[in-house]
Amino acid sequence: MLADGGPRILEIHDLTLRSKGYTVLTAQDGLIGITLIRKHSIDVVVLGLKMAGMDGNQVTQVLMNEQPNLPVVIWTEYLMTYRTV
Repeated sequence: MLADGGPRILEIHDLTLRSKGYTVLTAQDGLIGITLIRKHSIDVVVLGLKMAGMDGNQVTQVLMNEQPNLPVVIWTEYLMTYRTV
């Protein structure tokens, strides 16, 4: 299951995984993702860090309580800039 707030990102990753033979469920926010996970048998979850409703960290906390053995990967498209003084 892929969940990310960016529809274009979801589309790209969905197409890529499907072309490799994977069955993919997608969600544009964390709440929809949780609903899909509860309704379907999921092998792995890939979450965007920034999403409306529930972010990737919040979804992970729910999953740790409900399905602690389900693998979860969190990604982000945001860059962090570090400065040294």
